[in-house]
Amino acid sequence: LLSWAPVTIQSRYLEQLRRAAVDLVYPDIWPVNLVTHIPKPGKGVTSIGKMRDLWNCVHGWKINTQILSLEYNRCNEDVLPGCQCGFREACDASMAASVAVYQTEEATTLCSTIGRVMVDLSGFFMGVRRDLLYALEGDLGVAPGVTACMKAVHDAMHGRADTAYGLSEAWAVSKVTGQGCVNAPARSTMQLIITIFTLERFAGAYCFEVPAGAARVCVTQMW
Repeated sequence: LLSWAPVTIQSRYLEQLRRAAVDLVYPDIWPVNLVTHIPKPGKGVTSIGKMRDLWNCVHGWKINTQILSLEYNRCNEDVLPGCQCGFREACDASMAASVAVYQTEEATTLCSTIGRVMVDLSGFFMGVRRDLLYALEGDLGVAPGVTACMKAVHDAMHGRADTAYGLSEAWAVSKVTGQGCVNAPARSTMQLIITIFTLERFAGAYCFEVPAGAARVCVTQMW
């Protein structure tokens, strides 16, 4: 609806967002997330633990986090090594997949071995400690005002499940970066920064074969 509104209404809305960010006072409904559970293929519906949970936040908060994403993405580009792929410009899934294909083809041709390290991060994103995350954002150079905006809403976050009998009672959400939040990928990657640097230092790189006399091209890659 906001995209269809007159420019004057959009400007007034943006001004209200700016004022809320400065005063760190947001509407009481913004920290409340509505949770919808969807059955996984082949799984039963009698246990919530076997269903996929989708968290939905207020649209106004989505607009706010989209604005704040400029700062989080800037900081990520400044601190992450080039070997870390993900939701990054020129370091996305297609680039990572291409390099993996080239490595596999060369290793197959030369009958050599490729070692790949797989780290299971199941449950990581829903277990991110916010106190550590806030401290890391400060150390890594995120603007304090941006972290303060996220903290103002996330520290008051509650969830309510959509059930056959209506919405459940609200429960406090004391961890996570906010499933579905546009800033969740960048913020969760910041908490993995030590792991990323450790893997870059000790995992080694794959060196492609080159013509005699040419410098070897070595690639360290993480996703």
